[in-house]
Amino acid sequence: MKSELMFRSKLSEVSKAVEPLGLKELSTPPQRIGQQAQGNNEQQ
Repeated sequence: MKSELMFRSKLSEVSKAVEPLGLKELSTPPQRIGQQAQGNNEQQ
């Protein structure tokens, strides 16, 4: 049971499982989006 879970948790197996859903692995690193608070950019 544990070995099956470990096998199915591998990235290659997960990507095969979600491929029919149209999901695929990112080819670029994620980027943060949003606004920065003004005045908090100064380092002390």
